[in-house]
Amino acid sequence: MKHHLLKASIVATMSAVAFAGCGGGDGGGDGGDGGGDEFATFTVQDVQARFKELAGVDLQTSGASGLGTETLSLATEGMDASKIRQRYGSFLITVSSTKESFDRRREVSVSSGAEKVVKNVVLRGIGSDPAEFERVSRIVGSLGTPADQVQLPPEDTPCTKLGIDPDGGTGKTGTCLDQQQTVTVVDAKGPLKLPLATVGSLDQKIGRTLTSRRFGTTQRVRAQGAFVAVRVKIENTSDAPLTGLRPDLVINGRRYSADTRNGYYLNTDAFPLQPGATARASFLFDVPRTADDPRTGGALEFAADDRSYSSPETAAQVGRIRLAAGSGSTTGDASR
Repeated sequence: MKHHLLKASIVATMSAVAFAGCGGGDGGGDGGDGGGDEFATFTVQDVQARFKELAGVDLQTSGASGLGTETLSLATEGMDASKIRQRYGSFLITVSSTKESFDRRREVSVSSGAEKVVKNVVLRGIGSDPAEFERVSRIVGSLGTPADQVQLPPEDTPCTKLGIDPDGGTGKTGTCLDQQQTVTVVDAKGPLKLPLATVGSLDQKIGRTLTSRRFGTTQRVRAQGAFVAVRVKIENTSDAPLTGLRPDLVINGRRYSADTRNGYYLNTDAFPLQPGATARASFLFDVPRTADDPRTGGALEFAADDRSYSSPETAAQVGRIRLAAGSGSTTGDASR
């Protein structure tokens, strides 16, 4: 009987250590003051590995501060630098090697920003948006918990982990993280809810030529590769006229911008779209012959920020409506 009680006590103690420091952003919770008889410590490598595992980002060290601590910050070099900064904001993480260095560091540090403390690790926001700080705080707060047991919100969980194909195709839909963007994926029928509009009822045509009968003339133009003409129903859910949307076409991870002839050859009279009104709008893309079939791996992508003219490529959030299962045809002509 004594043996079982001892075993239960050990398990309880281990659980308490694993989840210590998961309190709020004000640095409260167990171990928040870095004190106690047991000064459980995490290394710089622990923190760097946790950010890489959960967020896919690298932290760089600025070296020792002379007080027995090291400082970490975002390494924002490379193609995704702007997305990373936009997603996580600006912050510093200090890691102390002893309780004495931890206490000294807290005494000399003056910060007016948000703060979170987990044992010997201190996170400080530098003018960060509350949502950005909360995103970083969740990662720091998970220190001590096995990475595969950490549950983050869907918008911070990789699409692969949730079983969502963000590029198109069929299967599970929902919200997930892909290449440092929050991605919401819906099927062709929708609805895809954006900050200013709701998009749905997608259909498409694919062809090598396009015939325009606008402005009292008939003109026929040939694609460099193949035309993909996508039409959707748009409802303006905002309180102001919607002057336009600028979607991209994503096919199995490759991004294609709308053709510059879009406004001339297709009906774009949907805009400006008045508040509460619904209309159909068409978007034209000229994709190379070598591109994958958009009907099986394509999605129309919209910026899901609060600005209708944000670029989907640089937006922090995007919405994608799949071409698969959308009504349409493949003919010699992609005219609308």
